[in-house]
Amino acid sequence: MNRLFDFSTGTLMTYIFSHSLFSPDITNILLRQLLSLVGGLLSTIVIAWLKRRWDNRRPPTPET
Repeated sequence: MNRLFDFSTGTLMTYIFSHSLFSPDITNILLRQLLSLVGGLLSTIVIAWLKRRWDNRRPPTPET
């Protein structure tokens, strides 16, 4: 469920960003939707990678 939330958040953020870049033409609408899907996938991958790095980090060693 968390990955679905990450995907939808990334998709919406990319769609909002791309909405300001392109004019409302039919080809630009399709390009905008494709860009938002790619942004959603990338955000899901980056967030999963960051979570894995956070979970696998080494605990700090005590100084002697």
